[in-house]
Amino acid sequence: MTPDTFAFATPPDEPVIEFRRVFKAPPSLIFQMFTDSDHVRQWWGPRVLELVTCEIDLRVGGSYTFVLRAPDGQQFAMNGIYQEITAPHRLASTFTLDVAPDNEIAQSFTFEDVDGGTLLHGIDRHHSIEARNQQIENGMMEAGLADQYLRLAELVESLPAL
Repeated sequence: MTPDTFAFATPPDEPVIEFRRVFKAPPSLIFQMFTDSDHVRQWWGPRVLELVTCEIDLRVGGSYTFVLRAPDGQQFAMNGIYQEITAPHRLASTFTLDVAPDNEIAQSFTFEDVDGGTLLHGIDRHHSIEARNQQIENGMMEAGLADQYLRLAELVESLPAL
């Protein structure tokens, strides 16, 4: 996989959403971009949405809350509890959207050192294939994640040389 490539998959026989993206930065920086609210505020969510709340209590058992606002004023909240923090290689938490409070997702990210950067591998594990399909049914999830991680790549590339 090369930088600027975003891969998104929904295996037909598993209740998961998987995605991958390579960033031109070391795992320590990409991990920091995911865990420091000052950084997250700059890239979380697709461009069409504004991140209006970004609260991170980075510790096992700590929580996070993100609220995105659409141009029409509608807001979408998401939150979770951190379950594993192994800097700079792994981050795991729960993930719940306010529009689907009964669908708590087990979310994990790995940050793998690859030639010239970091391979981000994310997995959202749902309690059922039906729940997974409900999350992606509007067709915007893949495009939204792709744009979100493009925003992160642009931010990383705009930083002074490491």
